Amino acid sequence: MTGAWQAVAKVRLSVAGGYTRKERARYLDAEIQSLEDVLAQAKQLHNTTNPFASLPEEILLHIMLLHRDTTSSPEKADYIWTRIAEVCRRFRDIARAPVLFTKLSDHNLPPGLIARYLERSRLNAPRAPLSLTLGSRAYDVPSLGPANLLEDLAAHHLNRLQTLILDDHLHHEIYAKGKVVQRLLWPACHKLSQLKSLTINRYVERENEEVPHRRFIMPVDSDGHLITHWAPPPSLETLVLHITPFPWKCMIYDDLLSLTLRAVHIPSPDLVDLLSRMKRIDNLVLDRVKVLSDSAEALRSRGTYAPPASLKKWRISMDTQQKEDISSLLAFMHPSTSISYTIDLHNDPECLDNKISSFLVSHFEPHSSTPQELSARFGRWEDGSSKKTVLIRTAFCRTLERDAVPFMTITYTHASSLGKKTTGEGRERYSPSNYLVGNFRPTWAAIFPSFHMITQMELDCGTHYGPHELLRAFNCIPNVTTLHIRQDMLQPTLTMLVSPSTRTPMIDALHVIPSRYYGYQSYHDTIEVRLSEVGGTTREERARYLDAEIKSLETILAQAKQLHNTTNPFASLPEEILLHIMLLHRDTGPSFRNGEPIELWTGIIRVCRRFRDVARAPVLFTRLSDHNLPSHRIASYLERFRTSSPAALSLTLGAHHSNRLRSLVLDDHHLHEVYAKGKVVQQFLWPVWSKLSNLKSLAIHRYVEEQWERRVTYGRFIEPIDMDGLPIANWLPPPSLESLELLITPFPWRCAIYDNLLRLTLKMVHKPYPDLIGLLSRMRRIEHLTFDEVKVVAGETPGRWELPRTYAPPVSLKTWRVAFDTRKKGDCSPLLAFMQPSASISYVVDLHGDPGYLSNDLTNFLSEHFEQRVPLPPALSVHYSMKVQPGSDPEAKDMFHARTSFFRSSDRDAAPSVTVNYTHALDGKSAEKNKPPYKVSSYLIGLFKPDWACIFPSCHTVTELSLDFGEYYDAGDLLSAFKFFRSVTTLRVPEDMLEMALSVLIALRADVPNIDVLRVAPSERYGFQSSKTTIELMYLWVHTLRDDGTLPKDVRVPSALDAGLTARMGEGWRSRLAQ
Repeated sequence: MTGAWQAVAKVRLSVAGGYTRKERARYLDAEIQSLEDVLAQAKQLHNTTNPFASLPEEILLHIMLLHRDTTSSPEKADYIWTRIAEVCRRFRDIARAPVLFTKLSDHNLPPGLIARYLERSRLNAPRAPLSLTLGSRAYDVPSLGPANLLEDLAAHHLNRLQTLILDDHLHHEIYAKGKVVQRLLWPACHKLSQLKSLTINRYVERENEEVPHRRFIMPVDSDGHLITHWAPPPSLETLVLHITPFPWKCMIYDDLLSLTLRAVHIPSPDLVDLLSRMKRIDNLVLDRVKVLSDSAEALRSRGTYAPPASLKKWRISMDTQQKEDISSLLAFMHPSTSISYTIDLHNDPECLDNKISSFLVSHFEPHSSTPQELSARFGRWEDGSSKKTVLIRTAFCRTLERDAVPFMTITYTHASSLGKKTTGEGRERYSPSNYLVGNFRPTWAAIFPSFHMITQMELDCGTHYGPHELLRAFNCIPNVTTLHIRQDMLQPTLTMLVSPSTRTPMIDALHVIPSRYYGYQSYHDTIEVRLSEVGGTTREERARYLDAEIKSLETILAQAKQLHNTTNPFASLPEEILLHIMLLHRDTGPSFRNGEPIELWTGIIRVCRRFRDVARAPVLFTRLSDHNLPSHRIASYLERFRTSSPAALSLTLGAHHSNRLRSLVLDDHHLHEVYAKGKVVQQFLWPVWSKLSNLKSLAIHRYVEEQWERRVTYGRFIEPIDMDGLPIANWLPPPSLESLELLITPFPWRCAIYDNLLRLTLKMVHKPYPDLIGLLSRMRRIEHLTFDEVKVVAGETPGRWELPRTYAPPVSLKTWRVAFDTRKKGDCSPLLAFMQPSASISYVVDLHGDPGYLSNDLTNFLSEHFEQRVPLPPALSVHYSMKVQPGSDPEAKDMFHARTSFFRSSDRDAAPSVTVNYTHALDGKSAEKNKPPYKVSSYLIGLFKPDWACIFPSCHTVTELSLDFGEYYDAGDLLSAFKFFRSVTTLRVPEDMLEMALSVLIALRADVPNIDVLRVAPSERYGFQSSKTTIELMYLWVHTLRDDGTLPKDVRVPSALDAGLTARMGEGWRSRLAQ
């Protein structure tokens, strides 16, 4: 490969083109640029060979965040986490995410970089919350000169600061004088308007650490003088203090939601007063906090004491060797139904004597208000790395739900070597019963808590305890009936349960949870215990015992198979999505009648049990079609849900289901000969016609013979006949029928089926105009009409016809939609004549094909609706939009879609009075492939033959014009639109059209109307941003109008463009327009 590159280089560089030195230099410059691009691509491709580089950007960003937060060597530049951006270009792009620069710490970044990243976050993410951790390194930064990091932070970034941590574990002598707090916090405290979390660690002098309860954090200025009238930030919600607190009567505590105190000494009266003042406190953490007071004073101070009503979580953490501190603090944790207590104890619990047991007695007294049904949890874990430290956790819940939050949690952390003194290798010194009741001095007199209300127990302690230790635990909780255990605990638990001891608990429900150990298998050990203790003395009793065991094993095997099926990502989707996929699979399934073997969509239920449960949803079987299901399957599904589900049916093939029928679609795209003779309608619809009491929607498609499809006539109708082919006399339509859709062949026009309809759709139907007049006059409830390729013919009297003067559209009609093929221009004019002007009807005209075939028929139609003689509100607003849909392949033509809407009201939410939709193909052979063949004005007023005589609609009343045609038209086309709308004062355009619109408004002021209101909508083009030219044109347009004395009244633009205009025209530029 190297030789190939050298050969290419030899050929390329030996023929340096050009006759002069400059030409050869340009040639070599181009070669060098190409080589650099190729080299960059090769390096980038080489980087992608690393699997780490192929991870998604979200995961890479998360890894960078973890790398940032776990790195702590800012002194060595080679270990700064920001160097990850030097790996490759992709990493550099990801490392620009603002989230990486809104949580900064001088533990893993030098202060010089912190200052630069603060500035970067201010420019790129000005609204992102800022989190900052500062230590002694931030006190003086020589590289920044006089304006050090603290002064720069106080001047530019405090208004964004939400989390501030003042911490230094390496340089206590700096924090001894509180220089960072003095230089940053006190002078700029009034600027911390967004501060929500504050942490101050080790704010002490080393010589005074022995008497920390006599020292507080006091606000002082740069000269060391006390600051009076100091107030904390009003937004502060979380406060963390280490060693030195604020004064206990300071108002900084009053409105907190979370308070954490570490290694703090507090007198008992001050603690009582503090808890009574914190009305909003939600979370309280006291870590190694010592309560100081005399016993008599403590008793008087806690006479009427109660924990805060808003408190939800209270955690304390203590060393067991400080047992006096534990007793004084536990006395404040009164029983409560709304507080979750957590106690973390470190070191040997024997030092506690029986203080935890006495504490539990107060919370589990029989006369307390505790609910009568509780659950307990016991777990044991080891340190994953050294396994020299064990973690024991006991928890008590007020409900039997496994996800419930415990109201009492006690955690013991001590060395595992304590367990090798008495019980031997692999056994702990204390049994689960000691941890459950908190009694570690069994020889001492103690009162045990009453656990008679606990009926559910969860154990997770592995194989560290044998059956005898577990039995002692159940003796403390004698009323347990439901047991949850880990799989690796199954053998000792079952051994305990099958033992002949009279103290064995009566377990009614046993739930086995998967083991935490990967690949753990315990079934063989369990079966040895279960089958070796076969109960019963007779053969029948042993057989019943083994039957129960076999049934249990079969249930577990089924659960394992179901769990295995859920490992498929498709099977793990929510049931709503699975049901939606099944509906799509049902409705798009191929026909089973095409002669090829195919599996029905109902086979999806055989995948797994979960799919079978989801497939029982009634919605799957209330819309059935014999297109993709055989008739016997349809009959079985209908019978299954006949009594179980009252849901409305959309299709049925039996008379006994007709009273539940809501929607009926009779359609056959594969067997035209069946519909040619009307067998489906004859065999199903007419026999049950009188029983369809709830039918609301009926659609009949292609009720003709094949030859009739080519020469359709208006003389053929759908007639009800019996099984013998004889007409049914005196038949009536269902009284509940509201929607009717007919394709090609209608019911007789004088039939009563049309009279009470709300919605009528006719497609490819020929209708005599007298019958259409009579039909429209009879439909008193009709609201929506749709005529798709409907042709109005003269009927029995040939020649031209005219509408009677008494004709008027139905009063109840709201929308009337017609669709035409423009090549059949003779079908358009007669039907448009029926669509007379109305203030309550919204007309929609869909034109398919080249609109030039219509001549100017559409212009005449619009002139009849919007002329001065019409006694209706005039047109006030016109909206035009268009888009081009690319072809499916390079040879296919692009499709042009345009819409023009006329509104008689200025309300944008109102329905348009007339809407014209254009759809036709673009000529791909022209020089401008995507340019529409007609001007904007042609689509606006329907004028496609400008040389032909016609009547123009009255557009002088239009005051609002909305245009959206992107880059498909130029300034000349926009000017042609303004010529027909001279009274426009409000212009609406998208952002990508603004530059062209402003150029026309500026350069051709004499030919365009005076725009008072300009509304710019965001562009639909992804990632579009206005250029500097657009901003300059807007500036020029406003100043030009100001010179003429005709400033616009209102200009509204998207937020991004507004920021650019503000930078160019100054703050409040929009308000100055109104002045």
